Amino acid sequence: MLVRQMWKDPRLKRICDIEADQQPYGIAVLSRLRSKVGPERLARIIDQAVNVLMEKGRIRGEAIALDSTFIKAYSRRTLDNRTGYSDPESRVGRAVKAKDLGYRLHLAVDVKSELQSQ
Repeated sequence: MLVRQMWKDPRLKRICDIEADQQPYGIAVLSRLRSKVGPERLARIIDQAVNVLMEKGRIRGEAIALDSTFIKAYSRRTLDNRTGYSDPESRVGRAVKAKDLGYRLHLAVDVKSELQSQ
């Protein structure tokens, strides 16, 4: 879904540091990022980005809202009915009222900053 959105939304391309005339990342690049970088290094990258935003005064980190959402995976379930064939990192979880294959995305947002989605 993110790959499709990057084709349509120039703001997403800008956030991901992709020039307007360049094609967005492929699905393979995004799905393999975490495994190639590793969870510890990815956490350090995110922490560093948050620290830069705090140093520049874009966020304060004083009032934080937590939320999560379910993102559906485009894969069929394996025989064990817990993971996906083409997306082995996806898991079965609750999506609104039913259980589906996908990911649970958790967000922590600085509620007093001017950073917001439109």
